[in-house]
Amino acid sequence: LVPAHYDLTDTARLLALANMAGCDAYIAGVDAKYHYGFWRPFHAIPLADTDGNTETEPDPFWTSLIPAPVHPDYISTHSTFTGGSMRVLALLLGDDTPFVVSSPALPNVTAEYDRFSDAAFEVGRSRVWGGIHFTTACEVGRAGGEANADHAVTHELLSR
Repeated sequence: LVPAHYDLTDTARLLALANMAGCDAYIAGVDAKYHYGFWRPFHAIPLADTDGNTETEPDPFWTSLIPAPVHPDYISTHSTFTGGSMRVLALLLGDDTPFVVSSPALPNVTAEYDRFSDAAFEVGRSRVWGGIHFTTACEVGRAGGEANADHAVTHELLSR
Protein backbone atom coordinates (compact mmCIF):
# COMPACT_ATOMS: atom_id res chain seq x y z
CA LEU A 1 0.00 0.00 0.00
CA VAL A 2 2.84 2.42 0.79
CA PRO A 3 4.58 3.59 -2.41
CA ALA A 4 8.07 2.27 -3.10
CA HIS A 5 9.51 5.81 -3.04
CA TYR A 6 8.34 6.34 0.56
CA ASP A 7 11.18 6.10 3.03
CA LEU A 8 10.77 5.41 6.75
CA THR A 9 10.09 9.10 7.51
CA ASP A 10 7.43 9.37 4.79
CA THR A 11 5.75 6.18 6.02
CA ALA A 12 5.82 7.33 9.65
CA ARG A 13 4.28 10.70 8.63
CA LEU A 14 1.54 8.95 6.65
CA LEU A 15 0.59 6.67 9.54
CA ALA A 16 0.87 9.44 12.14
CA LEU A 17 -1.35 11.80 10.13
CA ALA A 18 -3.95 9.08 9.49
CA ASN A 19 -4.12 8.34 13.22
CA MET A 20 -4.06 12.02 14.25
CA ALA A 21 -6.90 12.93 11.89
CA GLY A 22 -8.96 9.91 12.92
CA CYS A 23 -8.42 10.41 16.65
CA ASP A 24 -9.05 14.16 16.59
CA ALA A 25 -12.26 13.54 14.65
CA TYR A 26 -13.28 10.81 17.09
CA ILE A 27 -12.83 13.17 20.05
CA ALA A 28 -14.95 15.81 18.31
CA GLY A 29 -17.55 13.13 17.61
CA VAL A 30 -17.82 12.08 21.24
CA ASP A 31 -18.19 15.72 22.23
CA ALA A 32 -21.00 16.13 19.67
CA LYS A 33 -22.80 13.01 20.93
CA TYR A 34 -23.19 14.46 24.39
CA HIS A 35 -23.86 17.98 23.16
CA TYR A 36 -26.78 16.95 20.91
CA GLY A 37 -27.96 13.78 22.67
CA PHE A 38 -29.94 12.40 19.70
CA TRP A 39 -31.70 9.09 20.18
CA ARG A 40 -30.76 6.06 18.13
CA PRO A 41 -33.08 4.12 15.79
CA PHE A 42 -33.25 1.45 18.51
CA HIS A 43 -35.29 3.90 20.59
CA ALA A 44 -36.76 6.16 17.93
CA ILE A 45 -38.54 3.49 15.88
CA PRO A 46 -40.41 1.74 18.71
CA LEU A 47 -41.23 5.13 20.29
CA ALA A 48 -42.08 6.99 17.07
CA ASP A 49 -45.48 8.00 18.41
CA THR A 50 -43.73 10.17 21.03
CA ASP A 51 -41.65 12.27 18.61
CA GLY A 52 -44.27 14.97 18.02
CA ASN A 53 -44.63 14.09 14.33
CA THR A 54 -48.05 12.70 13.38
CA GLU A 55 -46.56 11.21 10.19
CA THR A 56 -44.42 8.65 12.01
CA GLU A 57 -45.76 5.37 13.30
CA PRO A 58 -44.06 3.24 15.93
CA ASP A 59 -42.96 -0.34 15.41
CA PRO A 60 -42.72 -1.74 18.95
CA PHE A 61 -41.15 -4.98 17.70
CA TRP A 62 -38.33 -3.40 15.68
CA THR A 63 -34.78 -4.03 16.85
CA SER A 64 -31.36 -3.32 15.41
CA LEU A 65 -29.19 -6.00 13.79
CA ILE A 66 -26.18 -4.71 15.72
CA PRO A 67 -26.57 -4.25 19.49
CA ALA A 68 -27.12 -0.55 20.08
CA PRO A 69 -24.28 1.21 21.92
CA VAL A 70 -25.20 2.95 25.16
CA HIS A 71 -24.34 6.45 23.97
CA PRO A 72 -26.20 8.89 21.68
CA ASP A 73 -26.49 8.55 17.89
CA TYR A 74 -25.25 11.87 16.55
CA ILE A 75 -22.57 11.97 15.27
CA SER A 76 -21.20 8.58 14.29
CA THR A 77 -17.74 8.34 15.79
CA HIS A 78 -17.02 5.27 13.67
CA SER A 79 -17.66 7.47 10.63
CA THR A 80 -15.58 10.36 12.01
CA PHE A 81 -12.53 8.18 12.65
CA THR A 82 -12.75 6.31 9.36
CA GLY A 83 -13.53 9.47 7.39
CA GLY A 84 -10.45 11.16 8.83
CA SER A 85 -8.01 8.30 8.42
CA MET A 86 -9.22 7.32 4.93
CA ARG A 87 -9.07 10.94 3.77
CA VAL A 88 -5.42 11.24 4.84
CA LEU A 89 -4.62 8.11 2.84
CA ALA A 90 -6.55 9.48 -0.14
CA LEU A 91 -4.77 12.84 0.01
CA LEU A 92 -1.30 11.35 0.30
CA LEU A 93 -1.60 8.19 -1.80
CA GLY A 94 -4.45 9.10 -4.16
CA ASP A 95 -8.08 8.14 -3.60
CA ASP A 96 -8.04 5.61 -6.45
CA THR A 97 -5.78 3.22 -4.54
CA PRO A 98 -7.19 -0.30 -4.33
CA PHE A 99 -6.73 -2.11 -1.02
CA VAL A 100 -7.89 -5.13 0.94
CA VAL A 101 -8.92 -5.27 4.61
CA SER A 102 -8.78 -8.45 6.67
CA SER A 103 -8.84 -9.38 10.34
CA PRO A 104 -7.48 -12.30 12.35
CA ALA A 105 -10.87 -12.38 14.09
CA LEU A 106 -12.52 -13.37 10.78
CA PRO A 107 -10.14 -15.71 8.99
CA ASN A 108 -10.67 -16.01 5.23
CA VAL A 109 -12.92 -12.93 5.19
CA THR A 110 -11.73 -9.87 3.30
CA ALA A 111 -13.19 -6.62 2.03
CA GLU A 112 -11.79 -5.18 -1.18
CA TYR A 113 -12.05 -1.51 -2.09
CA ASP A 114 -11.17 0.43 -5.23
CA ARG A 115 -10.70 3.68 -3.33
CA PHE A 116 -10.31 4.98 0.21
CA SER A 117 -13.48 7.09 -0.01
CA ASP A 118 -15.50 3.92 -0.75
CA ALA A 119 -14.39 2.39 2.54
CA ALA A 120 -15.29 5.54 4.48
CA PHE A 121 -18.73 5.62 2.86
CA GLU A 122 -19.34 1.91 3.51
CA VAL A 123 -18.56 2.27 7.22
CA GLY A 124 -21.44 4.71 7.57
CA ARG A 125 -23.81 2.64 5.46
CA SER A 126 -23.05 -0.44 7.56
CA ARG A 127 -23.97 1.45 10.73
CA VAL A 128 -27.29 2.53 9.18
CA TRP A 129 -27.96 -0.96 7.81
CA GLY A 130 -27.18 -2.44 11.22
CA GLY A 131 -29.80 -0.15 12.74
CA ILE A 132 -27.59 1.79 15.15
CA HIS A 133 -27.35 5.14 13.33
CA PHE A 134 -29.41 7.47 11.23
CA THR A 135 -27.91 8.44 7.85
CA THR A 136 -27.25 12.04 8.89
CA ALA A 137 -25.11 10.93 11.84
CA CYS A 138 -22.84 9.00 9.47
CA GLU A 139 -22.69 11.62 6.73
CA VAL A 140 -21.91 14.46 9.12
CA GLY A 141 -19.43 12.26 10.99
CA ARG A 142 -17.56 11.34 7.82
CA ALA A 143 -17.48 14.98 6.68
CA GLY A 144 -16.08 16.04 10.06
CA GLY A 145 -13.38 13.40 9.84
CA GLU A 146 -12.49 14.53 6.34
CA ALA A 147 -12.22 18.14 7.49
CA ASN A 148 -9.86 17.06 10.26
CA ALA A 149 -7.76 15.20 7.69
CA ASP A 150 -7.62 18.20 5.36
CA HIS A 151 -6.32 20.33 8.22
CA ALA A 152 -3.84 17.71 9.43
CA VAL A 153 -2.29 17.13 6.00
CA THR A 154 -1.88 20.85 5.28
CA HIS A 155 -0.78 22.00 8.76
CA GLU A 156 0.75 19.13 10.75
CA LEU A 157 3.99 17.16 10.45
CA LEU A 158 5.02 19.08 7.36
CA SER A 159 8.03 17.93 5.37
CA ARG A 160 11.10 20.08 5.67
